[in-house]
Amino acid sequence: MSNGTTSSLSSTTPAVTPKSEQYIALAELTQKSFNDRRIYEWKVNFSLWASVGLVVYAAASKHLVLFHSPEEAYTVAFFLLGFYCLFLIMVSRGHNTDKKWKHYYMLKAEGDNPQQPPITDKTSILTTVLWLLPSIAFTVLLLYIAIQILAQIQTSCPCQ
Repeated sequence: MSNGTTSSLSSTTPAVTPKSEQYIALAELTQKSFNDRRIYEWKVNFSLWASVGLVVYAAASKHLVLFHSPEEAYTVAFFLLGFYCLFLIMVSRGHNTDKKWKHYYMLKAEGDNPQQPPITDKTSILTTVLWLLPSIAFTVLLLYIAIQILAQIQTSCPCQ
């Protein structure tokens, strides 16, 4: 009942060798590293966003003045955003490194022989920034709204 396609497919499929299994295991490790880093990245994102919301809520509900001028608030937000962007860039570089090594190991497992290991520091800054833009834009918007709410608390607080 066979039409002969299975034999032709099996003859073109590379044999799994102990060496290719090692490369597949290395590729799986780099994928696990990528997945673990992505989970950590989102934990940091949600923690930062929740912390900003919690600070604004606490200040609004208790009428606490956290900043005495908008310049102070924008300075704190600027430094917070700077550290956040550096964190995201470092995470993104780790993602790119893992992705390139995973592809390299998979090529080796398939029997291809790449001449050299991947160059991991050649990701363009434009690609990195565009990839991170949604998270950064949301954080900027959140910080701006938080500062506006905190500024309203400062002007409406009867305790001054």
